[in-house]
Amino acid sequence: MAKILIVDDDIANRALMVALLQHEGHQTFEASDGLSGLAMARTKRPQLVVSDVLMPAMDGYEFVRRLRSDSELSQTAVIFHTAFYRELEARRLANVCGVAQYLVKPCSIEALLAAVNAALSTDLKKPVPPIDPLFDDDHVRLITNQLSQRVDELLIVNERLLARNAQLSLTQATLEARESELANAERLTHVGSWTWKAQTGETQLSAELHSVFRRAEGAPFADWGGLLFPPDAWNQLNAAVQELVRTGTAFDVEVPGLRGDGATLMINARGEATCSDDGTVVGLRGTMQDITVRKRA
Repeated sequence: MAKILIVDDDIANRALMVALLQHEGHQTFEASDGLSGLAMARTKRPQLVVSDVLMPAMDGYEFVRRLRSDSELSQTAVIFHTAFYRELEARRLANVCGVAQYLVKPCSIEALLAAVNAALSTDLKKPVPPIDPLFDDDHVRLITNQLSQRVDELLIVNERLLARNAQLSLTQATLEARESELANAERLTHVGSWTWKAQTGETQLSAELHSVFRRAEGAPFADWGGLLFPPDAWNQLNAAVQELVRTGTAFDVEVPGLRGDGATLMINARGEATCSDDGTVVGLRGTMQDITVRKRA
């Protein structure tokens, strides 16, 4: 079992990574950007870090540069797991700062686990070469180009969607493939996801969330309280959600649950707020994972 730190600003990506790696027997920690990831690395001393590249506060390259400059963390193995932007340049710069693997999102579960196993099997005592003095210039140029390319691509996609309705079918197929991959990962790790919109009060639940609780799809989530959780657990979750709506404070709690066939579960419930530019909470999103087997082990 290894200690693995996951650094990604997307809670859904982190939740799936946590579930997959814990399923493999690893101990996991999380951070939402490079700055908090660096603090977590100094506290937890992970053997491996799996990091996104484009993140708020501190991007993946700056995170690794600071990691390499810390004598106590400089030998930590790192995998970049990020979107496809100027891949050749990104891989070169990743190699300069000693990143073990560079995975393009979305990648298969098999590819991700193979990269993790390969990184953990590498001799971490082998010195990581010093970072080239030109790293900072290359880093700024690459991140600027990546952001610029992302904006350009979004504009192009928008123009094509407006101009050619025929391309919607291709976009829909891509989304369906992505949703299928997420559904497979959720099923493997017993993770269900949910979202809530403040404007409409609408709650959407993934199929796997219904499956976790053995409940038929279509039932309003607000009516599930007494069915899915004992009273104390439901009150605890309600309090966490109310605090999330009021202050934006994310929650991560473990509570008992009740399955449709009468079995008792242990549920890891997580949630975070989505906010407008002025900080107003406009929605919530999160996951619920069946951790019964892990708790009984």
